[in-house]
Amino acid sequence: NNAIDHSVFYHDTSKQDEQNRDFTVMMIGSENLEFKRISDIKDALSILTDLGYTYSLFWVSPDEPTVPLGSVFVNPEQKQIGNLLRQSDVLVCASLYESFSLPVLEAMACGCSVITTQNKGVVEYAVDGQNCLLVEMNDPEDIAEKIIKLYENTRLRNQLVAEGLKTASRF
Repeated sequence: NNAIDHSVFYHDTSKQDEQNRDFTVMMIGSENLEFKRISDIKDALSILTDLGYTYSLFWVSPDEPTVPLGSVFVNPEQKQIGNLLRQSDVLVCASLYESFSLPVLEAMACGCSVITTQNKGVVEYAVDGQNCLLVEMNDPEDIAEKIIKLYENTRLRNQLVAEGLKTASRF
């Protein structure tokens, strides 16, 4: 079975509910890989901005983006990805295809809520409304709606985190 390194991807309960920090969104992937649909996430974030929501963005990419957005981390070490996930409120994955989506599980293990498409790689463990929120593929509006839902509903976000931790512990 696929597995995650729990010495790198773990939940730090001492950092829960930090006050005075922005809601933080994280995305992982290259804008050059069309199937990752980074453009859909960018479009969703543009919708949030247009609606007046404020947030921070962490973008982990294997290569330098042509159009950077937020704080970009190019090819960071796994330890830094774990730290970024622990600082994030939500990981957004808009991929059309994943064989087995480790970043989603790693986010769950770090206590980060997850919004993801129902790509082949997450159907083994992702349950909409239980340990993540599922979005339609190629639908920035749906992504924006789900981000807003988690932005405004700390209780739901905490529920997804709790169930995500249980899910990640099985891998």
